[in-house]
Amino acid sequence: MMRLLKRSIVVLLALFLCWTGEYVFGWGSRLQSIMLSLTTSEQQKQQSIWLPSYSVDIEALPLSGVDNNVSGITYSPKQDSLFVIVNQPPTVLELDKHGGVVRKIALEGFHDTEAIAYIGGDQFAIAEEREQRITLVEITKDTDKIKRDSQPQIQLVFGPKTNKGFEGIAADQTANRIIVVKERSPLKIYEIFRLKHEETGNFSLRVEMPDSLRWSSLFMADLSGLHFDHKTRNLLLLSDESKRVTEVNASGETVSMLELRHGYGGLARHIPQAEGVTLDDENNLYVVSEPNLLYRFRKVVQ
Repeated sequence: MMRLLKRSIVVLLALFLCWTGEYVFGWGSRLQSIMLSLTTSEQQKQQSIWLPSYSVDIEALPLSGVDNNVSGITYSPKQDSLFVIVNQPPTVLELDKHGGVVRKIALEGFHDTEAIAYIGGDQFAIAEEREQRITLVEITKDTDKIKRDSQPQIQLVFGPKTNKGFEGIAADQTANRIIVVKERSPLKIYEIFRLKHEETGNFSLRVEMPDSLRWSSLFMADLSGLHFDHKTRNLLLLSDESKRVTEVNASGETVSMLELRHGYGGLARHIPQAEGVTLDDENNLYVVSEPNLLYRFRKVVQ
């Protein structure tokens, strides 16, 4: 009996140490990252985003005129600008690629704005976390204010309105698909397809939950943002609590990782609270963090 009890205690202690090691130090993900580096061919690396090749060149840049509540980021190739969403007060910031604030756009009638995604042309999607609502907006070079009530909206109700709702949003233009992530409890990804009916010309929506993602292998405590890469058709998943960006392919397999901790990717300090991630047309990687910080990573040619 005592021998069985001792074995049980040893097993529980080992599980606790493994969990603590992953949560605090990221041991599991780091081991997986090493294995990926050893088993991924150079051709496969070139065909992916390959996050280990990125190094920070703008670190913890405070955004001018913003004190806190930075929540998400996207890139518009048409305007060659970054667009950042602020939670309170609801605002969109246009930035240049060096993090300079070009303009502020007031959002009227919006609540708990958590994410923004470029869709195409002058179109963007804005996600409100608690309301579980996506609003499609137009941002031109002259836009200085957007009223929610006058914009097309997609209302999704997947459970109680809580602060663990929509945390990230991305768009796949070629498939007329919007991808939304739920932060936690449980981690989920929703795909929203905009379908055109040939006979009537009207549009309808279809919502799916892909089962290809293998959450157990992602080593993520939460999801705070995402980005869809049109070149590779891979997803970048951002986790604030795990301090990591993970690249996954269409089959849900982990391709590469970037730790957002001191010593990784050239970082001098941990990224405190990563909230959004995007890539621009030059493959520069951007991360925004609470309270008001911008990070830019450049791909280093080996």
